[in-house]
This record gives sequence, structure tokens and C-alpha cells, in this order.
Amino acid sequence: MRKYKILVADDDADDFEFINSILHEINPLTQTEHVLNGKELIDHLNEKLISQQPFPDLILLDINMPKVNGFQALKMIKSKKDTCSIPTLMYSTSACPVQMEQCYVLGANGFFTKSHCEKITREFAQEIFNCLEGHYGFHPVNFSFSLKAAIQKNN
Repeated sequence: MRKYKILVADDDADDFEFINSILHEINPLTQTEHVLNGKELIDHLNEKLISQQPFPDLILLDINMPKVNGFQALKMIKSKKDTCSIPTLMYSTSACPVQMEQCYVLGANGFFTKSHCEKITREFAQEIFNCLEGHYGFHPVNFSFSLKAAIQKNN
């Protein structure tokens, strides 16, 4: 397995620790960075650009954050030529179809409804690595976990 850099923007420390532990469990070589809001995310990417450091392989972006929310941050990321190609997956406690649609309209590569179910989160994390390793590209169809979770919950 390759070493990947994943930047997680989430204001909830418990949610970050949960996804972080699962990412490292699947791929111990993973390097995660954590920012607490969209403003810190944009500042972090700008610092990387100025210092000519490599961007992360993937951004995992929470929607509901203070200062600059996930929608605003996504719009900024996807509007800049230097950052628009970074795969960006949105995640939220909400499974609102309107929010999902807005994420895709703004250029998100996927959407995941946060779950405290370890099995569902592990499947999501495994899909991240499958895409990063080139098994298939980042396409919204590959990240229909919110729908999958809803189907499993109802069965």
C-alpha cells in the first residue's frame, strides 16, 4: 500500500478521531492533517501553494463548520486552478438530498453521511483507498454511501 496524505476539515474532534483511526487501520502509512473549519482549510492550502509543498491526495470536508462552511470552502477549492483537481469528498451528519445535490453542483467528488457505525465507515474508508490506488476514479456513483446506509437501515 502507498502512503497517502488526507486532509480532514471537521470541527468535531470526535468525528475526526473516529475517521482518522479507521483510515490508519486500513492503511497505516496514511498521513492525515486536520483543520477545524473552512477558513483553516483554505489557509492551509494557500500555505502549501506558497511554500511549494505538495497538496493532499484527498480532502475530506465536513459541511457544517464555523467561519467558512463546507459549501463555501468547496466552492473556493474548485474555483482555483491550483486546487480544483484535488479530490474532495463531502461528509455530514445530514443525509439531506438537497445538500448532496449542492455538493455535486459545486464540484464534490462524493458525499458520505457520517455514521458512528464502524462497518459503514470502514467501507467508506476502503472505497477512498480503492479510488486513490486507481482501482476506479472518484465518481459520485462510487460514493453513494448515504443511500447505501439508508437502504441497509430499512432492510
